[in-house]
Amino acid sequence: MALEDFSYRLDIRVVFHDIDYYRHANNVAYITWMETARIDYCKAAFDRPLGAKTNVIMASQSFTYERQLEHDERLVMGCRCSRIGRKSLDLTYELWSGEERAGYGISALVAFDYAANVSIEVPTEWRRRIAAYERIAPSA
Repeated sequence: MALEDFSYRLDIRVVFHDIDYYRHANNVAYITWMETARIDYCKAAFDRPLGAKTNVIMASQSFTYERQLEHDERLVMGCRCSRIGRKSLDLTYELWSGEERAGYGISALVAFDYAANVSIEVPTEWRRRIAAYERIAPSA
């Protein structure tokens, strides 16, 4: 079953704003969906809402497109933590349209203290919460 390994899922409707000149979802929309899923995931999985003084900062992200998406298509994007390192973690994403995967991505995030403007070690509390939230334990 699609997304059975993902505790967090974002329902998406491809709206007119997401469409480009060729009448399919523009690549920018996929990144916006990833960012929305990331922000929601961090709050749900380890209690880091947008604007928290300690949170994560984006180091890199990529997305692989597997099929075109059209206006008004209904999608679901899953997001899960696939790896936790000493100072960073990876989130993995899958985008599905019905029973067909439309793409997948990954973002590398660094634990960050925004007040001090420095990277930090991933707090033990974040690790504990993520482990409890996930269906599959992140790799180290």
